[in-house]
Amino acid sequence: MMLVTGIYLCFEVAFAARLLDVVSSTTDLARIEQMENAGRVISGVALTLVVWSVRVLPRLRRLHPLHPAPRLHALFSLAASALLCCAISYGLQEAILRGITAASDAEQRRAAATLTLVASSVQDSHATLKGIDFDEAGRDSPEIKTFMALLPALALATDNLDERVDGQLRILLRARIDEEGGGFRAFYNEIYIPASDRMAGFYNSWLDALDRRAQALSRAGRKKSARAHVQRMYEREMDAVLGFVPDPDLSQRAFFRRPEIQEIWRQRSGSGADAVFEPGLSAEEARIRLYEPMLDDQVERRHADLVAPVDDFGPGHRLYRMGNDAIRAAWVPLVAFGFSLLGAMVHTFKTANFAVMTLTGLRSPRRRRLAKIAGIGMAAAVVVSAATLARDENAATRSDLFGEFETLTSLKSGPSVASAMRAVIQLQPHVWPIAERIRVDLLQGFTFDFDPDTPTPLFER
Repeated sequence: MMLVTGIYLCFEVAFAARLLDVVSSTTDLARIEQMENAGRVISGVALTLVVWSVRVLPRLRRLHPLHPAPRLHALFSLAASALLCCAISYGLQEAILRGITAASDAEQRRAAATLTLVASSVQDSHATLKGIDFDEAGRDSPEIKTFMALLPALALATDNLDERVDGQLRILLRARIDEEGGGFRAFYNEIYIPASDRMAGFYNSWLDALDRRAQALSRAGRKKSARAHVQRMYEREMDAVLGFVPDPDLSQRAFFRRPEIQEIWRQRSGSGADAVFEPGLSAEEARIRLYEPMLDDQVERRHADLVAPVDDFGPGHRLYRMGNDAIRAAWVPLVAFGFSLLGAMVHTFKTANFAVMTLTGLRSPRRRRLAKIAGIGMAAAVVVSAATLARDENAATRSDLFGEFETLTSLKSGPSVASAMRAVIQLQPHVWPIAERIRVDLLQGFTFDFDPDTPTPLFER
């Protein structure tokens, strides 16, 4: 059992390192929840090992080892308890997050939507924060990473958020949208040029159809029925190929400006109603005529959501879900960090306790008492060590900005929440380097990424 617990500890500690890297570099809810689900499974394993040690294995040891029925009973007990523990762990963490989102009001949901944008902009170096010196510890330091991961939750208590970000939202949104799409070069090469080729194909198909129509009309002569048949065939072909029937006298410019052609472009590019597609543009022309107006349109649409009236974020209103997702993205890191640190502490003590019992033996009452005293002492040592390290201030928690957020969080959410955030930030510089070495060296760069839709490999070095 001590070996199994030791293996679990390696994965738990390594997961804590990977979790910090992910949640400090993105506010994308799908990406965060993918890591969160991996953490819930690991927490379920942690609970399983505790239940096995305390309840299941002691009972199984009393069964006769050679009888087949007890062996089947043992397998069933182990499997059933593991599934139950994983379900309880998953449900408990989900219940906590649902409780947090349910307790949030419309104003908090609106603020969370803005704060996730601010956090992602700072993470990508598109914005800076007054009141904290990133250069003192470095952006890649564990304390700054943890601060950035917890920033949306920390800043939720800010009263004057609109004043602080006034005039900056459009700039942040523009940088965020530009990065999400891969920038202008990706737009030009991956959207504009393929669309231009496709539209040119539509135009050439129309020209070919006009040639066939002209030839058929020439053969039909003056016969009205024959000419009507040619026209019907032309209209049928155009409707099948283009979805509309262009007037035969259209110029090339007028063809591309047809509403149907422009709608195809808007669906492909995500442009607004004012964007006008034209084929054959140079890169600079495409930037000025298409890309910049498209960015402007998307910025205005997203900005309108962020500054919408608070009531729009209330239950049943159009931005309720967006606000709820932002609240989850803000609080998932703290919940995941809490369960990860708790599991690591409990099983560090349990592994050490197993080692003490193995060394002392349990053959006499005196040795059993010694083992129990040693176990209590180790538990106290683990707790005291963690508490001592959690009091070690660093560049993030010494900053004026953290001090302000901590005071506001303590007033609005309670001192325990503010203290938990401080403890997590101050523990990470001591825990993360060890955890990362275990992940990279012992587990060969295991990323805990089980989603085939993400570009992250399962192992990276």
